[in-house]
Amino acid sequence: IGLDLSTSWILTPSDRLNMTASYIDSEWTDLYIDYEYNQTGAIIDGEFVLVDVPDDDFSGKPMMSTPPWNINLTYDHNFNLPNGASIKTALIVKYKTAFDLSWRKADSKINHQESYHMEDINVVYNSSDGNWNLSAYVKNLENYAEKRSLLNMAGDKLLAIGNPRTYGGVLSVKF
Repeated sequence: IGLDLSTSWILTPSDRLNMTASYIDSEWTDLYIDYEYNQTGAIIDGEFVLVDVPDDDFSGKPMMSTPPWNINLTYDHNFNLPNGASIKTALIVKYKTAFDLSWRKADSKINHQESYHMEDINVVYNSSDGNWNLSAYVKNLENYAEKRSLLNMAGDKLLAIGNPRTYGGVLSVKF
């Protein structure tokens, strides 16, 4: 069950604000995993023994990697230059509430992604004749290590994180 809202405001002829907000209640109503092959090996008192793996009941738990709230704000401003060229700037702010990456209690040390925000900046210079433009960007301005997924494979854990701060520029020319 969820809600999604998207809106745009034209503040002035040169300024625009866009907002999207999403809420999702991702609770599983009935999710029970019955393991067919439910034994694993363990060493107890120095001896290798087979141990039963209990079935899992995830009913009532939220989906993994699903923050309840996602909010995105974008502010654009256009500068019209006297020579007919323009510069368009944008600030993008993304906010997500806390969520878990796994249902397993054993993963608790690295399982939780706290609430966070992330900012990007874009600047584009458009030539007066429209034949070329130059853009520059910085993504993940604060260099935040967002946790994206957690895989548990045969006891080994693989934590995937988002991209670090990246920046660059692009020159586009029309022929």
